[in-house]
Amino acid sequence: MKTLVLASGEGTRMRPLTECINKNMIPIDGKPVLEHIVEHLKCYGFVDIVMAVGVLKKQVMNYFGDGRRWNVKIEYSESDELQGTAGELAKAKSYFENEKDFLVYYGDTLTATNLINFYQYHKQHRGVMTLNGIMGLPIETGIIECGANSKVTAYREKVSLDVITSIPVFFCANEILKSENIQKGKDFSYDVIPEFIAKDEVFLYMEDKNYHYDVGTLDRLRKVSETFKLGRVGIEKTIK
Repeated sequence: MKTLVLASGEGTRMRPLTECINKNMIPIDGKPVLEHIVEHLKCYGFVDIVMAVGVLKKQVMNYFGDGRRWNVKIEYSESDELQGTAGELAKAKSYFENEKDFLVYYGDTLTATNLINFYQYHKQHRGVMTLNGIMGLPIETGIIECGANSKVTAYREKVSLDVITSIPVFFCANEILKSENIQKGKDFSYDVIPEFIAKDEVFLYMEDKNYHYDVGTLDRLRKVSETFKLGRVGIEKTIK
């Protein structure tokens, strides 16, 4: 089974760092974010990888090559302009046309999701998409509660909301390639996922114990780097 790793974004929220380095190549715990992802995929046997690359793409391609150093196979879908997340799948469509199912993995996401269990769940439900979720992820801003006349009655910092947060690692069935939203300029979150929810063809996978780190901003990068530095968690270390 093939995996599409999205590593083509500009990294605007991580400037000035990303003015000279591909955002997915920023190191955490001594290795690029993308290397953590490749090792996570390899641990579960997902060794056929297509990387969608754009901005500063040579940094990714020169580092990973064909993937043999990690005992995986890596191919590249190259673009010189932004495609949108769903647009990247459209550009790489030829790699996935003969796949019954495939995995989409955002290149700024670190997770210890058990990909084998996740795929078994996807096969069991046979939806067009199976999303990955985690409950109770802390939010990064304070919550203000107000009463009459705008008087603040409570303030809570970094609370864990009783909601399901999306982890941008998800399985797709081949049927998704027929969607009109799989085209340049379209986005999975805003266009593709709502389309198939409306058709009642999207399912949710949840794990009781899961790690999820979004490293898409400088502040998040700092926090994740500190977490790894302190040895609290490492993506490979948490895989069972």
